[in-house]
Amino acid sequence: MLPAGNFHAVDAFKTPNILVGLNAKQNFHAGCSKHLSKVDNVVSDIINFHAGQQPLGLAGGRGNTRSQRPTKVKGFETKLSFYASTFDGKPGFNYVEKPTNGIYSNVTTSSHQLLVTDIRGSEDQVNLDRDAVLTVSNIPDHGCTFTDDASVINDFYPQVEQLLLQHVPGAQRVFIFDHTIRRKFGDRGPVLRAHIDQTPASALARITRHLPDEATCLSKCRVRLINLWRPINGTVENYPLAFALSGSVPDTKLESVKHHYPTWTGETYGVGYSEGQNWCYWSKMGNSDALLLQCFDSEKGGRLAHSAVVDPTSTSQKYRESIEVRALVFG
Repeated sequence: MLPAGNFHAVDAFKTPNILVGLNAKQNFHAGCSKHLSKVDNVVSDIINFHAGQQPLGLAGGRGNTRSQRPTKVKGFETKLSFYASTFDGKPGFNYVEKPTNGIYSNVTTSSHQLLVTDIRGSEDQVNLDRDAVLTVSNIPDHGCTFTDDASVINDFYPQVEQLLLQHVPGAQRVFIFDHTIRRKFGDRGPVLRAHIDQTPASALARITRHLPDEATCLSKCRVRLINLWRPINGTVENYPLAFALSGSVPDTKLESVKHHYPTWTGETYGVGYSEGQNWCYWSKMGNSDALLLQCFDSEKGGRLAHSAVVDPTSTSQKYRESIEVRALVFG
């Protein structure tokens, strides 16, 4: 049995098919800021990057098996930005805060039209071990207001810990290390670019960073890094979270991007486009719904590429607000 415990311690543009040098003066990881609009099914206006095409069920790649195909495909087609290269030919980087030379990132992106399949009604066809994603429904309201960090830590973290222990197979210990709230008038908005929050190296480095005295022991067991993502202002009507089933994204399409914070450096994956990627979403998510997004699994290897997307079928002006809580899961 593992030890018990928990912890928390710009420029405007119109997106073409290839975005070369776009992020030199923009940060790549925090998402869109206050102003979003729909142009050719992608985001334009002020973007602050600071701070698949198969029906559901074709796991494909990485040796995974085929899941059951729903009788009728639901969803929409939209454009999504993918990692393309770097404008200077050097390894990818991103700065959370403006560096002295003013260049936030050297990453360039490409835009591709793809089908995003709705898994509503087919939730049992996705599997955390195989697909790196899981749906959770009927989450009780414990009164968290999501207005400040103290409320999130005191009221929401304990619920997240219990949900992960309950729904992640084999989980014995959960260690929550941070969270992000995305609001219309906040510092962080939806990230409209395919990515994975952690590489294997950066996920394992989290153990050493947050649990240094136990790192050697904990690293010997199964380690997963999982985000719990859910809306906080009711039903999602704009910018739903899309995800590519793990087996449909080959390792050859993952590119490490150094992620520089003021006091330390992490690493994320930029996700390149390839035919056969199986992109999905869970329509009409409400406050009682959550997605478990697995970024790393030391045993089975599943990792989930994801991105906010523009739903061209939506006419709602309601802005999606959400929270993601990031945790190490042991066992």
